[in-house]
Amino acid sequence: MSHVQSELKFDGSDYSQRLDGVRLTGQIQRIYGLMKDAKWRTIKEIASVCDDPPCSVSAQLRHLRKPRFGGHTVLKRRKGGEKGGLWEYQLLVCFTDEPPFELEDANLEYFDDCVKLKGRVPKDVWLVIHERLTKKGYKYLGYGKWTKQ
Repeated sequence: MSHVQSELKFDGSDYSQRLDGVRLTGQIQRIYGLMKDAKWRTIKEIASVCDDPPCSVSAQLRHLRKPRFGGHTVLKRRKGGEKGGLWEYQLLVCFTDEPPFELEDANLEYFDDCVKLKGRVPKDVWLVIHERLTKKGYKYLGYGKWTKQ
């Protein structure tokens, strides 16, 4: 969704492109537009900002994981620790022909021959960064630095 189509193609037993296409495309674009900053938010927070029903927000976050909707990474964690039953979500944008994350959001610096973390990141974010850079042909050297092979 780094380049957004005019109307996306959804599916499902009750789905009608004519009746639902524009509405669902708007939903996923609003949610993507908000979440691409990689900030952690609850379903309720996303629903409030985007003015979409919570169940729709949840469905669109699942759609954003699918290859046809960008194949983005959607992370989740408990808010309030192990005893909390509230979850919050983070979208890590997947780029196909660009760096794997927006630089400010992922704390990465790109050089001619390497990529380097600017600081500490949570382990789950580090794992996604490592996986994506490895797939792009980078080798991990340690200390938050990858080099192009």
